[in-house]
Amino acid sequence: MKSLFTQSRQTRLGGLTAMLWSLLALVAIADVAPLAVPFNPPNRGAPGRSSTVRDAGSRGCGIIALEPTQTHWGETLQAQPTFWVFLSEAGRTVALTLTPEGSDEILYTATYPAIPDVGISRLPVPEAAPELAPDVPYRWTLSVDCPDESGDDPATTGIVVRRSPTAEFTEQLEQADVEDRITLLASHGFWYDTLTELGDQRQLAPDATEWIDAWASLLTHELVQLDDVVAQPLTDCCEAVPPP
Repeated sequence: MKSLFTQSRQTRLGGLTAMLWSLLALVAIADVAPLAVPFNPPNRGAPGRSSTVRDAGSRGCGIIALEPTQTHWGETLQAQPTFWVFLSEAGRTVALTLTPEGSDEILYTATYPAIPDVGISRLPVPEAAPELAPDVPYRWTLSVDCPDESGDDPATTGIVVRRSPTAEFTEQLEQADVEDRITLLASHGFWYDTLTELGDQRQLAPDATEWIDAWASLLTHELVQLDDVVAQPLTDCCEAVPPP
């Protein structure tokens, strides 16, 4: 009886040990699992009036705005949002123009000169620029000073809309850590804010796997389709030059 008891206890201990190792393995997998950004864009779209260069490896200079390429529509909580753009040639100047959609009135223009490196650059709107009015669609245009055979600069265009958050959503953002903030912004469809928060984290910790995975998850979303630029480096620039 003693030997049977001992054998039974050893069997149970062996089973518990196996369960423990299984749990540890699950925890380890969870720790290294890619961070998927749950981007949930609004069901809206803007005219696809874009001459964006789609091949990030193409020869010559081109410009790709980081936007949902299937709708050319993005929303923000910011009165002065930040834009992100890929340039395939260094040393070029980018011009930004914003106008209310359907109007010839220019809200503001900004120029970002001589972007030093090939890659994805952060283009913050100057603090002195007029604020976006809530719920008004604005058409932005980004162009790069690299005339083609016709003499035109490569350019791309899309829509940005500022939304006013609810008090509950504002409180959730204030209480959230960085990862939860990105998840909240993405799940509510705030493209520009999600992109900027995630881009900032990538620049702060360029080798952090979680941010690399999250960046790829966002840029390869079915309505974004920016697979060409996922692996492009983020440059350390840019500031707008004040208008003359």
